[in-house]
Amino acid sequence: MSMSTTNNQFSLSSDGFERSNFPRASAVLSSVVLALVLAGTLQGSSTVLHAGGVVVLAFAAVGMYLYFDSASKATGGPAFPLGRPLLGG
Repeated sequence: MSMSTTNNQFSLSSDGFERSNFPRASAVLSSVVLALVLAGTLQGSSTVLHAGGVVVLAFAAVGMYLYFDSASKATGGPAFPLGRPLLGG
């Protein structure tokens, strides 16, 4: 097992170095949340605020999935499937 620290992106790989797309995905999700909450607050729209809340829960679900993936790997279990790369795949 090796650890890659290129471009300040950490990822563990059993077959060598790989880039992680999760810092990029988390930046996109947090930007969407901030935009929706700001728009909902400025417009006084409960629908847009509700959509922002849904995106926050999706962001938390991704974090929980990654936490359980790390816990599974740390205890000797299998890695959870993370899917295709977002870009360049």
